[in-house]
Amino acid sequence: MSPAGHIDYLEAFLEETREHIETLTQSLLELDNAVERGGDIDIALNSAFRSAHTIKGMAASMGFHRMERICHALEEILDAVREREIDLTTDVTDVLLECSSFIETLISEIERDGSDESADISSALNELNAIKESLRKGEAGGMGEREKVSADASADASSGASAGAESAVSDEENVKDESVREGEKKEDKKKDEKGEEEKGEVEGKIYNITVFLSEDCAYKGVRGYLVLKNLSEIGKIIETKPSIDDIENERFDNSFTVTLSTSLGEHEIRRSVHAVSDVEDVRINSDVREGSEG
Repeated sequence: MSPAGHIDYLEAFLEETREHIETLTQSLLELDNAVERGGDIDIALNSAFRSAHTIKGMAASMGFHRMERICHALEEILDAVREREIDLTTDVTDVLLECSSFIETLISEIERDGSDESADISSALNELNAIKESLRKGEAGGMGEREKVSADASADASSGASAGAESAVSDEENVKDESVREGEKKEDKKKDEKGEEEKGEVEGKIYNITVFLSEDCAYKGVRGYLVLKNLSEIGKIIETKPSIDDIENERFDNSFTVTLSTSLGEHEIRRSVHAVSDVEDVRINSDVREGSEG
């Protein structure tokens, strides 16, 4: 979708994006507080990831590619934290909060100009890419210990304490061994999680979901697009009536039906659909087919 071709959707896009950026910012603030207190980060982390992912998809659908790129980079950092590939520090959360604020600036620019093409996103991207680059080089997390081992070894060598130097070398080897073991644990965890996901797809049910929009809904195509996007994130869309193209182009009355394969239950489906504005009702029926078709 291009901004020029979907100018009628701009107001709805701005409204939805502001709601998600508010959630994103709040979640990042909760993350920052959790890091400082040493508390649990998973709930706020997942909420921030979902918001960044949703804003990215909405921006892409409207042709706002600079916003899409910022959200994609932000999403990658959050995903790396979720996968425990990078330690979440206050320095990282500070950068993420700055990017959240920058996305708000982009929203204002889009509201003013109908486009984000004149926005300079280089500074924000550079900060996010610096975090990713440190991850690729192995500088994120654990470097302080390796540098300490190296410094201790150097000090012992300069003082002529050969036994101390040998101990430092041994310590460094232990650090490397521990790093290898941690890497193996992460790989095993990823394999287990992937297996669980595949298992969920096989054992999932198939649901026929009819979504009713309010009679006074002004942006049926946008609402339909967001419902389909939310459902695609919790399962696999097998079929829609009318077609996806007809739904996104408002060629339907006030309801449409989605056939979805998912391992989640009706409560999660309803919550996903009702997260979109102007949804008046959701009716769900289980299909007799098995979810392995998905």
